[in-house]
Amino acid sequence: MKTIEISDELYEDLLYLREGDEAISKTLERELMDSRVKAITKRVNKELDEVVKNSKSSA
Repeated sequence: MKTIEISDELYEDLLYLREGDEAISKTLERELMDSRVKAITKRVNKELDEVVKNSKSSA
């Protein structure tokens, strides 16, 4: 496992986001996964909006 240096402020934020005695690495994984899921959902919703918009203009 690699070691990285982060600011005290970021470290405190990570501690706040921890669930119970969760390892900081697990907190990072969970938060990053949540961010990815949100980004994918946003992209899918945008594409769906375009499909609906295009289908209405074609009708």
